[in-house]
Amino acid sequence: ELVKKSNEIDINLPRKYKNCDNSDIINLAISKLYEDIAQKELEASLELIRHILKFSPDDYKIERIKNAYYKCSKNKTLIINPDIVQFSKEIINTTLLSAFCKINFKANSNQYKTALENGFAKYEAYKNSLNSITKESFIV
Repeated sequence: ELVKKSNEIDINLPRKYKNCDNSDIINLAISKLYEDIAQKELEASLELIRHILKFSPDDYKIERIKNAYYKCSKNKTLIINPDIVQFSKEIINTTLLSAFCKINFKANSNQYKTALENGFAKYEAYKNSLNSITKESFIV
């Protein structure tokens, strides 16, 4: 069990883990932590990409995937590995932007490439507008 405090996370373990290797316990705790924060973190990124591209997958799920951070299913469901939240917000956003395009268009088709180029251009414009707002707020 993970108990989140202001600047700490307490790990409460059953007795069966008493004699386990500390690195195994830490890896389990980190994995559980990613699962706990993935829903909130990914929701904001998914909403941003929906707004930028003006389309989205039919549905999405957050579940562990071996050797991948996302997978596009045939029924247009995006499956996202919670481990993706270990990366920066920019990496998450660009990865999801690519996944949205891949789920709606055939990979390497002209439509896919066009949607990806337009999406990245709009994302860069969004980032630049955020940077200019941040810089203006520091000018007094």
